[in-house]
Amino acid sequence: TVGGSTHVVEVAAGLARRGHEVVTIAGKAAAPLPTDWPEGARLVNVPLPKGLALATLPAVWRAGRALRPDVVMERYYNFAGAGLLYARRRRLPALLEVNAPLWDPPGSAKDRLDRVIPGGPLRRWAIWQARAAGRTGRAGACGTVAPLAEYRRR
Repeated sequence: TVGGSTHVVEVAAGLARRGHEVVTIAGKAAAPLPTDWPEGARLVNVPLPKGLALATLPAVWRAGRALRPDVVMERYYNFAGAGLLYARRRRLPALLEVNAPLWDPPGSAKDRLDRVIPGGPLRRWAIWQARAAGRTGRAGACGTVAPLAEYRRR
């Protein structure tokens, strides 16, 4: 695994250790995700390139119908958001794990692209994702695991 996929596995493992049933829906990663997921966590692989992450929406809906989650957590990525769309439609609490800037710095390829497309859709979508999540978290146990525990206590 590499950066992002390693982090996804660790967050899934941490939540599973705390007694949560965790289903991770992931697209095509830069490196294969491990097959030895921790007890209480499983992987649903949707073989789509990262740039088409939003196209996992049908898989998210199928998993949602089958699992009926209490909370949806999504790892932020510019072209993602399927979990947040599902949560909003089902009126579920949503967490957005953000461990990078919501939009790329001025002059970056995504920033330049966003500036030539009328309305700045990448920046607008990033802001929508942040607002769609009832809470936003930073990478690590404090930002991702603690809010779930707080939600469970309600």
